[in-house]
Amino acid sequence: MSASHQVHNAGAIGGEGHGHTHRVSVIVPTHNGADMLAECLEALGRQSYHDFETIVVDDASTDGTGKLLSRTPDVVALHIPGSKGHGFVA
Repeated sequence: MSASHQVHNAGAIGGEGHGHTHRVSVIVPTHNGADMLAECLEALGRQSYHDFETIVVDDASTDGTGKLLSRTPDVVALHIPGSKGHGFVA
């Protein structure tokens, strides 16, 4: 990962700070998908299996995705900066 990438809530990666390493990582790529992302994260929260971490890769979103992710401390957010989507995260 280059230095230009921003990582929020990184303490959740690999369970650091939680005393637990998750068995599964759910990786969700997004670009301007805040509405669908909120629904996705809610659905993940309702799963009966809980031994997972959620990592969202935000590809230069401009629709409030970053704000949504800042309000979800249990989600690891990787922000790819820029003024347009890069397309490679999907």
